[in-house]
Amino acid sequence: MYRRMIAKLKKLTVYKWLLVISCVLVVYFEFISFYAASLKWPSLDDLDNSQNDMSKTIRVLLVADPQIVGYQNEVPFVGILSRWDCDRYIQKTFNRVYPYVKPDVIVFLGDLIDEGSIAKTAEEYSYNFKRFHDIFDTGDDVRKIYVNGDNDVGGEGRDFKTSKKIKRFEENFNTLTGVDTVKFAHFVRIDYDLQDEFRGQHKATIEKVAEKIPRKNEEDLTVIINHQSILNRWKYQIYPVLNTIKPNLIICGHDHQGIWHSCTDCFTIGKDRGWEGTAVLLNNLTNAIHLDLNKHGMINEISVPTCSYRMGVNTIGYGVLQIHQDGKASYMVLWSVKRYPQLYVYILLLCTIFLVGICRPARLMSLKIQVLKLRQPDLVK
Repeated sequence: MYRRMIAKLKKLTVYKWLLVISCVLVVYFEFISFYAASLKWPSLDDLDNSQNDMSKTIRVLLVADPQIVGYQNEVPFVGILSRWDCDRYIQKTFNRVYPYVKPDVIVFLGDLIDEGSIAKTAEEYSYNFKRFHDIFDTGDDVRKIYVNGDNDVGGEGRDFKTSKKIKRFEENFNTLTGVDTVKFAHFVRIDYDLQDEFRGQHKATIEKVAEKIPRKNEEDLTVIINHQSILNRWKYQIYPVLNTIKPNLIICGHDHQGIWHSCTDCFTIGKDRGWEGTAVLLNNLTNAIHLDLNKHGMINEISVPTCSYRMGVNTIGYGVLQIHQDGKASYMVLWSVKRYPQLYVYILLLCTIFLVGICRPARLMSLKIQVLKLRQPDLVK
């Protein structure tokens, strides 16, 4: 049987071999590779599970920069394929991550829809919104918190924030600022971006949000969730924000890669413009990192990598944060399969099949002409 199969394979033409290879690659790229990527995820046992009382533990799934592909900035035909493939990719990865983590809450860290800020009609925005919820559909099983990004309401470059954009986001997701309490943790949305200084209207907004944070229980923890990083600025810019909110931890997205900032003197104001601390890239993180959220004078900030391959980076994944009421926390990344190399292989394979498809008829025609010449009678005698 083995020899017979080998004999059949040897009889395959180049064109048929390419079709066989194509089928194998499709099965691997579209199914096996996603499963293989999940086998490399660190065990959730790497998180700090010393706290047996689950009422004193919160597990958070962090989703950054999905940027659901829109319609305006895409080439018409290519855009159809791009939206279809990118939606499927994010949905596949999320559908593996969500049951693996079993989170108490999912936090979306902004840039939810790529063209959310520039959508021209309500119908266009509504369709993007529906696609977003279809991709991240979990039913009503888990709480979700949404942070806005510059792609959602503007705020970067010449794409300015407007009341219309803000209203549209708040009607479909949640308010730009506010406090969401999950068990003992207060997740604070402050809508702070690079164009904001701690003054005027924004200062009043931050102070108003701070008033909503429950301060009754000393063991409660405060977590700022923001799209853009806060600790990558000068101390005079961030000190008023930290001093007003008094967070134990900051979580953000926007940078499309994993970064861990830790500041040892951000809660004290001085003449220095800079702050003391470290910034560590987490793009090769394979295990959990452990944090002490109650360490005096210390503030940590975690930037979560993007979950979409459309950002053009190789570091694609989802963040997992586990917090204990005693201030101990653990963070890890569940990395997703790299999509662009797969797409490049598809393109190369299609080009090869196309060229073989063109050359094959020409070769057959040449052979037919040669056969006809051989069959012609010898007229010259």
